[in-house]
Amino acid sequence: MAKTNIRRRRANKRAIILAVAVLVIIAGIFLIQAIRIGRQNRILEKQKEALEESLISEEEIRAFLEENKDKDLSREELIELARERFGLVFPDEILFLPEE
Repeated sequence: MAKTNIRRRRANKRAIILAVAVLVIIAGIFLIQAIRIGRQNRILEKQKEALEESLISEEEIRAFLEENKDKDLSREELIELARERFGLVFPDEILFLPEE
């Protein structure tokens, strides 16, 4: 009877150690996933901010074009105004900015 109690205690200790090890592994996996999700969230927040800034620029450009729609401006004058005000360039152009 004493031997069975000792065996049971050893088996219980092993089961507890195994259960704790499994819980530690699961907690580690959750921690790693939380870190990855946090990184991804920060990246997506930066992208969101950039897109919101882009949206504001697009709205400003649309308002600018609406304001100047009725004015008697040539295409070249309108392009020059857009370049000055918004820094717009054509897709095949390269913009060189001075170093600050």
